[in-house]
Amino acid sequence: MTSDTTGEALRLARGGHLAEAESLLRGSLAANRDHLEGWRLLAAIYGRLNSPEAQLSCYHEIIRLAPDDADSHLIRGNLLASLGHTTHALMSFERVAALVPDSAFAHNNRANMLQKLDRPAEALAAADKAISLDPSLVHAWRHRAFALYCLGDAKGSIEAYQRALVSAGPGEAGDVRTDLARVLGANGRYAEAFAILDQAL
Repeated sequence: MTSDTTGEALRLARGGHLAEAESLLRGSLAANRDHLEGWRLLAAIYGRLNSPEAQLSCYHEIIRLAPDDADSHLIRGNLLASLGHTTHALMSFERVAALVPDSAFAHNNRANMLQKLDRPAEALAAADKAISLDPSLVHAWRHRAFALYCLGDAKGSIEAYQRALVSAGPGEAGDVRTDLARVLGANGRYAEAFAILDQAL
């Protein structure tokens, strides 16, 4: 693959000719599997085509060529998670955390996957790590709250959801309030739960 090929594929993609750009890149990459920028461009095209499985296959190649690229591991983890491959997604996020220990997003995503794998104690530790790096990260507070609820600490869960509301924007606050109402209701605090649901609505 040459820079002329990637340039032509990029021109086609920018013009909305995604199928033609994909075909051109596929043909070139078949002849040269080690062209990193070609795989990156093809991954971006599959993202625009809403083809996560094909995009994921590109990221396998990207990481083969750039094994220490934390951003690529993060994207691959997100793709794996969206496709339901929770264990492998966790492995990707743990690789990001190893490469960039101060990445709050990596630890937040680890917490999410650990929760899905029914490992609440580890999810709590990962959420707390994310919060220590970025106290405004709403999802990390939600992961902390849910982990505490699973561990039987209703009071701590309610406090964590209340803290999440401090940082939540309009698009997130409704979901946080719904989660909070669920925990309040599960603990018999129905009047508070209904009041929170009214706010969410």
